[in-house]
Amino acid sequence: MSQVPRYNRLVLLPTGLTRDQKRQLEKCAKLLNAGLATDFSLEVTHVVTTVNAEGMCPRTMKYLQAVLTGKWVVNFEWVSLCLEYKHHVCEEAFEVPGSSTNPDSQAPRLSRLNAERQLPGLFNGCHFFFHGTFTYPSPSKDDLVQLVKYGGGVVLAREPKLDTLDNLDNTVPYHAKLDTDLANCGHYIVQDKVAEDAGKSSEGSSSRLRRVSAAWVMDCAARFCLLDTEG
Repeated sequence: MSQVPRYNRLVLLPTGLTRDQKRQLEKCAKLLNAGLATDFSLEVTHVVTTVNAEGMCPRTMKYLQAVLTGKWVVNFEWVSLCLEYKHHVCEEAFEVPGSSTNPDSQAPRLSRLNAERQLPGLFNGCHFFFHGTFTYPSPSKDDLVQLVKYGGGVVLAREPKLDTLDNLDNTVPYHAKLDTDLANCGHYIVQDKVAEDAGKSSEGSSSRLRRVSAAWVMDCAARFCLLDTEG
């Protein structure tokens, strides 16, 4: 088993836990001299989540934020074992393999190793313009913007145009597979459902500019993979 990694200080963040589990997490934080967060930030080192019978966790915003920044995502059993043995237990055996909507994606492990190797974030080389208001049931625009930024992406203030792409940053996504339609695509227009249904974006798609949905952004984050678009 791998050695326990060293941190200046652990900061634990719960997601989807019951009230009793949160109380146990508080005891664990005290035992480990760890911080206990209520919201995600880059200082968080571990997201502790509930899991279903198959060991998959709910796809919460905190989960997606943790994946995009390479944090540990562990099930509650890690907390229980730390309390039982009264010390910091190695996390690897308790790392969640995926979310209930994207099971066995291995996204937490892939993103954590990516961060440990100091490689670029998932959205490195991607430039995003958000078109629409992004109201419920869509995630809010602020949440989506934060996801993109946590993944190393750039948020544009102006909508990119096909006829001006030559004048824009031509960086391409670091994590795009060479045999996919995203290999040379560095610009994305993210549309909310209303704008998508109405076809309100003035721009089409090309090999360098794609129209995508909020769900695409979240699916990419949940799998730690740039997914093919529909064109």
